[in-house]
Amino acid sequence: MMAAGKVFLRLYLILLAAYCQVATASVLRFDSSQERIDVQDYLEWFRGDKASTGVTELLSGASRFEQAPRSAIYPRSSDAYWFRLRLLPIDPLDKLRLLELGFTQLDHLDYYSRVGDGPWRHVRTGDRLPFGSRDIRHRHPVFKVALQAGVVTQVLLRVQSSTSILVPLTLWREDAFFRHSQDQALVSGLYYGVLLALIVYNLFLYPAVRDTAYLWFSLYLGSFALFQFSLDGFAARFFWPDWPLIADRAAIVSLYACMAAGLQFTRHIGRMHRYTRRLDRLFVGLSFVAFMLAGITALVGSGGVFSLVPVFGLLVTLLIPLPLWTAWRRGYQPARFALFAYLPVVPGAIWLAARTVNQIEPSFWSEHLFVLGAAISSILLSFALADKINALRREQAEIQTSLLESERAAGRAQQQFARQLIEAQDNERRRIAVDLHDGVGQNLSFLSNMLARYQRREGVTLPTVITETTQNTIDEVRSISHHLHPHLLDRVGLLAAIEALAEQVTSQTGIRCTASLEDVTALLPNGGDLHLYRIAQEALNNVVRHSAADRVELVLRRKGEAIEFSVTDNGSGVEEGIASSGLGLESIQERARLLGGIVTFGAVVPHCFQLILSLPVEHLS
Repeated sequence: MMAAGKVFLRLYLILLAAYCQVATASVLRFDSSQERIDVQDYLEWFRGDKASTGVTELLSGASRFEQAPRSAIYPRSSDAYWFRLRLLPIDPLDKLRLLELGFTQLDHLDYYSRVGDGPWRHVRTGDRLPFGSRDIRHRHPVFKVALQAGVVTQVLLRVQSSTSILVPLTLWREDAFFRHSQDQALVSGLYYGVLLALIVYNLFLYPAVRDTAYLWFSLYLGSFALFQFSLDGFAARFFWPDWPLIADRAAIVSLYACMAAGLQFTRHIGRMHRYTRRLDRLFVGLSFVAFMLAGITALVGSGGVFSLVPVFGLLVTLLIPLPLWTAWRRGYQPARFALFAYLPVVPGAIWLAARTVNQIEPSFWSEHLFVLGAAISSILLSFALADKINALRREQAEIQTSLLESERAAGRAQQQFARQLIEAQDNERRRIAVDLHDGVGQNLSFLSNMLARYQRREGVTLPTVITETTQNTIDEVRSISHHLHPHLLDRVGLLAAIEALAEQVTSQTGIRCTASLEDVTALLPNGGDLHLYRIAQEALNNVVRHSAADRVELVLRRKGEAIEFSVTDNGSGVEEGIASSGLGLESIQERARLLGGIVTFGAVVPHCFQLILSLPVEHLS
């Protein structure tokens, strides 16, 4: 019984010692089979006035260090933090390990290590120093830890920063670390490649659509990519390795620029100037403030305005859905895609803000949730912009349809006006012709008859000039009356009137004018015979005035599904530009439009000019 009690007492003491050893962050023992070790349970720390103590004095009293909290998040402080880690390798093959600090935004880092009682190895790095000060050229601060089997290696790390202080430490076997880094580089390369492709694609689209939303979206993607690139440590390594001041401020500057561009993009994609004017003015002011904070950070650093990042970011996160929802409810469909695209960013943005103010510790989700959400959001926002292109196309199609209908209505109105004008002119010509014929013409004829009777009765002979002038005046009045309105058209019809017109041209000018006319008058609309006669009259006038021809042919026939009327002469021709500018041909074209036909003219063979009027029978019927 006594022996059993001693055994249980011994086991209790062993367990108690093991618990105390863990509670006081004892030495970390490991072998070469362990590729990756989270050292948080073995980490000791302190901060405050004692942080200015030198390394030798620091290790003189064990009471200076306490067990580090389970979380790798520490309160923001202007004081430095000291961390201690004691390592004891068991395997003789374990001669070198790599200690990774998985957070990039730390201003000053001092790393000390020694094997047993050997000399201290010191590495000084951080955001405020060039990238070349790193122990290992990697996006995260990584330090070489020399080891010796059975001998304790002490590691001290001094951390001081004006922003968030996260110290997630991982001890890696060298080969496992580089395999992990290659996998991370592949994933990061794909992610940043997608962002770059989206930026280039939207910049390429802007000249075609001339929509400012594409520029703001490109700026949003570019600043977000720069923010994430800086947060991941790639910017300091590849963009500005020798400019630590830029590396220290790039993340916060690009984050403010990202928020400003996001606000402006929301204004344009949601058409806030139309649907939510008050919020539109608020977004303009907030984007201006964001750009101003970005400028202040670039000039004086992030220390003074860093505390505004989570507050401003949370405000922007909560405000952006409101105008998109309003625009969607009012029928603007592209806002729907923008709203859905925005939702994946919200959890990541909240998580990132919480991590920024040290409310959650680094983890897979704190590192990648915002990235994943932003990648999904960027793709969906591209769909929103594509839908906006479709909306713009629909609007343009509606505008073009409206313009086309207006143009057609204007054309119909113009055609109606031209018809009424020509009809009014024809009616007025008919009235004047009747007045001349029945008024002036009859009076002149009566005067001529009275003169003739006077000569016979009185037996006198009047001067020849009086009788000739009287007869010439009568002939001229008849000619004017005939030109104003062809009375012959009313009496004998279209074909006979055109034939009489051809004979008149031959007798008056000596130009041989022939007419080959098919009776198609039944196919002409009401008033069409007058229009066709006027076209023949104007065409013959052009021949007499301009062609210097001695032969002209008029042909009227049905050709297929159209009535064709042509006037062909063998003269010198008329240049098309000169002919098209004449009032006669303009009158012909206008009358052809009123009939629903088409007029073409030009040289057909050398020294010939032809005018062709084509009237579709279907249209006439």
